[in-house]
Amino acid sequence: MYKKLLVAYDGSLSSKSALKEALVISASFDSYITIISVFDLPTEIFGISSLESEKIESELFTMLLNAFEQSKEVNKKINAFFATIAGDNATYTNIESNEKIQIPKKVNSPDHAIISFAEFLKPDLILIGTKGYNRVINVGSVTIGVIRNAPCDVLTIKNYKEGKFEEKYKNILLAFDGSETSINALKRTISIAKKFKWDITAIHVYPLLTEINLFSSVHTKEVLLQTSKHILERAREIAYKENYPIYTHSGGFGDPAQYIVNYAIEENYDLVVLGTQNPNTVKKVLIGSIAYRIISEADFPVYCIPTKSSKKVL
Repeated sequence: MYKKLLVAYDGSLSSKSALKEALVISASFDSYITIISVFDLPTEIFGISSLESEKIESELFTMLLNAFEQSKEVNKKINAFFATIAGDNATYTNIESNEKIQIPKKVNSPDHAIISFAEFLKPDLILIGTKGYNRVINVGSVTIGVIRNAPCDVLTIKNYKEGKFEEKYKNILLAFDGSETSINALKRTISIAKKFKWDITAIHVYPLLTEINLFSSVHTKEVLLQTSKHILERAREIAYKENYPIYTHSGGFGDPAQYIVNYAIEENYDLVVLGTQNPNTVKKVLIGSIAYRIISEADFPVYCIPTKSSKKVL
């Protein structure tokens, strides 16, 4: 299933958790792990001297090297690349062989560098922490940037949880709205749940719009709730065709991100799954805000499945 894993690493606690999770997944699937760290610190923007910039770059490289060497003691099937951005280009250096790779694609930010490398490497899964170490750049935005444009599935990790991969993810909560994106996510989730006999709950929440709340009649709200019911019936039909029963839950009206986080915590779900797609400018704002809030407000991992990904696993 997961033959290639790509881990974004910057020395933060959440990136260390992502690397630990990659080692756990590798143990279950015999995966090859590639770690990537990206250095991008424009001195002219942040007013940092060249000497201080070199010091920060050296610190990041040392953290990557230490993580690589420690991980290699656990799993020999691992390598690591240190990416540096200069202008609109990135150079990826294998820290063990010193081999350098340049990908002919415009790169001007850490998330662009990670995505470009992922398109080159073709991993089955990208693992990334939810909040980075960098003292200058808001690395949370890097996570969202990766989710928006990833060519494969993305697993975000905040806090590492001990246990085997197949044992610690037993109860899965999947956001479902009947769209092609959520249908794809449901089918993919079922494909791996069959292997480990996981429980899946599809959840639907109508956004609490001012127009609905203030001006709509009781009848209109009832119609929308019936629509929500039909959407979840669609999820059950898909699961039935996949020969895998699921649970469903309607959250009624509310803030989808907040409701999903609260419900996942209250019901002790181990993992939340979100379907994503390669968005246009407007959808980027919506996807970014919902995903960011779920990722930032919850301690549980969030698994994002892009529509354009063709992988056969979760």
